[in-house]
Amino acid sequence: MRNFDNPENRWANDRLEQFGSFIQHVLERIKKEGPLSPEDFAQTGSTGRVMLTDATAIDAGIGDAEGDGFYIYTDYKVDIYSFPDIEYLWLFSGVGFGFHKYKKEFDNPQKDDIDENRTEIRVPFGIAYDFGKLPFGVFFELIPAFQISPDVDFHFRGVLGARYYF
Repeated sequence: MRNFDNPENRWANDRLEQFGSFIQHVLERIKKEGPLSPEDFAQTGSTGRVMLTDATAIDAGIGDAEGDGFYIYTDYKVDIYSFPDIEYLWLFSGVGFGFHKYKKEFDNPQKDDIDENRTEIRVPFGIAYDFGKLPFGVFFELIPAFQISPDVDFHFRGVLGARYYF
């Protein structure tokens, strides 16, 4: 777990606000220009993280796939870079496995409903920030996901989340 005993860093908090503005700008641009839209990132769920060392962790989560079934995953993640000028801000990457119980019902009788179990190999990377003395953090991930069954396909997944550290 990260050290929350260091003094607050006002400069880092200002950078966090700038980072939030940047993310908002990126999401607005994606919405206007596609091919991704905020709906592509609309899964809701819960995640947990167990730190193995100061720089490695196992993440797992489960959630609703915006009405198209549910999604469950587990990832092994490594902190790959800490910003020297911004305390509590770091980049991470990893590898993992995902399972999507995909169920899509179409109103069009010409289309067959879909009900399949999809498995993926995930390669998440992202940025995270902890709030100093507070046991709380935020993170953003972009996850290329290589579907390996029932057929081969490629997806992008995205996560914007918050964590409370126990």
